[in-house]
Amino acid sequence: MKKVIAYIIAAILIIAFNVLYLSRYFLGVYINYKRNDWETDRNFYAKNIKLDDIEIDKNGSKQIVYSSKKFRKGKANGNVFYYVTHNGNKIYASIKDYKKYVANCDEVTMYAKDCQYSYQSDKGKINATMTGNQIHFYPVSFSKEELKKMKIDIWEKCKNKIFVNEYGTDSHNHVIYHDWKKQKVCTNFLIKNNETNTYGKVKGESLITPGKYDRLYPDSDMYSIDKVEKYDRKDKMMNEAADLYYNKKGEKSGYFTLYGMILFVFLVLLDLVYTVILGIPLGVLFLIFDW
Repeated sequence: MKKVIAYIIAAILIIAFNVLYLSRYFLGVYINYKRNDWETDRNFYAKNIKLDDIEIDKNGSKQIVYSSKKFRKGKANGNVFYYVTHNGNKIYASIKDYKKYVANCDEVTMYAKDCQYSYQSDKGKINATMTGNQIHFYPVSFSKEELKKMKIDIWEKCKNKIFVNEYGTDSHNHVIYHDWKKQKVCTNFLIKNNETNTYGKVKGESLITPGKYDRLYPDSDMYSIDKVEKYDRKDKMMNEAADLYYNKKGEKSGYFTLYGMILFVFLVLLDLVYTVILGIPLGVLFLIFDW
């Protein structure tokens, strides 16, 4: 009888240890189940931007330095000219400008129109830079009409954009261009305006403060993080459970499924040992122990 009791106690201790260990996984299952209720929407929806709230921060020139050796000589209809290639386009210089700015220099500083726009609210912000395709030997800037056209173009092209701070990745380290609800998101996008012969880049960022449980979910790195938040014992336990449930790529971990299968096989073998060696099925052991 003592041998039977020893087997019972050993079995109970092993099962209790495994149940406690797996309880963190079951807490992770619950965290995932509550995701729709707990996780807040921290996307920055640029469709809410108002045109008048976009500001012009800078309007001036961008310097581009060329080696004088980059200039080539050409001839057309008996007229001699010089040119340099910029962004795939030929920029022409008259003989007068070539002699004045290029001929006696090793390097030539040229200028392209350049401006910056910005927008910010409590939900998010954008920064846009626009640059002209044409370059000049002297500083230049955009006209008021050009600035207005580019501002409207940026506003129009932001309407269908949803910004996050960083892209997520999958288990193959491929970039994921959507949030967990499968909405297409971005951190920035390129822009081209034919009316003003310009090109540029618009960068967006969410400024929404994370909610109480947002840190638990695998897309938390895509948004702002509360770095000063302090966690109590309950919070730390939930953090550990979420880390165990989701793998490093934000996918549900299969580790505990395998672990649970091994535990199940162990219980079956334990029941078999008790039944064959002791003649007592595992279910009867629990009845005896409770008794």
